[in-house]
Amino acid sequence: MDIETALAPPEGSLSEATVAVVGAGGKKTTLYTLADRLQRAVVTASVRIPLFDPQVTTLSISEDPVPELKATDDNEFPLGLVPKQERDDRYLGYDPTVVDKIARAHDGPVLIKADGARSREFKAPDEREPQIPATTDVVVPIASVDAVGTPLTDASVHRPERVVTVAREVGIDAGLGDPVTPEIIGTVLASEAGGLKHIPADATPIPLINKVDTEADAALAGDIAAVVHERATVDRVILASMRDGTVKDSVSSPSHQNRSGWHRVFRVMREQPGCHPRPHEDLADTNATAETYELAISRRAWLPQTGCADPFRTVLVQSARRLCRILPVCWDSRMFVRH
Repeated sequence: MDIETALAPPEGSLSEATVAVVGAGGKKTTLYTLADRLQRAVVTASVRIPLFDPQVTTLSISEDPVPELKATDDNEFPLGLVPKQERDDRYLGYDPTVVDKIARAHDGPVLIKADGARSREFKAPDEREPQIPATTDVVVPIASVDAVGTPLTDASVHRPERVVTVAREVGIDAGLGDPVTPEIIGTVLASEAGGLKHIPADATPIPLINKVDTEADAALAGDIAAVVHERATVDRVILASMRDGTVKDSVSSPSHQNRSGWHRVFRVMREQPGCHPRPHEDLADTNATAETYELAISRRAWLPQTGCADPFRTVLVQSARRLCRILPVCWDSRMFVRH
């Protein structure tokens, strides 16, 4: 699978799509790779962007970009559009409403840098970010697998304090200076305060794990993708090495049947000690199946022996009894007690 197919919206392509990239660890490389591979691509930004003249055929600096776009011949693409140069090494970006005008006026792909990361490998957005235009079709939250193991400090992570906040909101015991883990990266990518922040209602989020260059990288990236799927509803997570635009894997979401029950149960396991901060009844899922809970039971080995086994069993028994009331087939919920 090529990267332009991997990042395409459902039942569509990137040939006329508006794509916003956010996050850290490969945004610009992703933009320029797509611009090189797609026909008649426009590269622009809704935030500051480093100089990128060599990555496009034509660069136009104009605060009124639509006439510049319409005057561009086919052989002058990919086209870069920016409002002005702020200093020697970067351009300013357009207001998102101006990028919307570009997208509506163009019959090809529009590729947007929609937040900044100061060349770090991982980040969480602040209150002003990201700046995603309303016409965006695909949002690509990016993180680099190289962030795993680095400390949660400004030296390696952009806005580490925001990363800590997002992680703690779901019960992860993270602090400044702690090592970045696959769980932390996956949680931030999957969070509406992180990688899924400000995504337009009609846009498709497709997280991308970058710098997957070795088998060890692939294993770590797979762990990140699993956390993303567990914590968010996304169709797929792309594992790639964007320095050469190679897709290593496309990790699809589990079936709705399995996701509907066991992702909540597994959350209990990760939030040790204390099992779960909410009432057990919250875990009873009306869309689950007997197979779902048999799977959950088989994963009980994940639970440390901290006294949570009985509450966990209670959760499953409650869920089993509820399922017996709603499913067209009946089975003995006491099976859970015997495990």
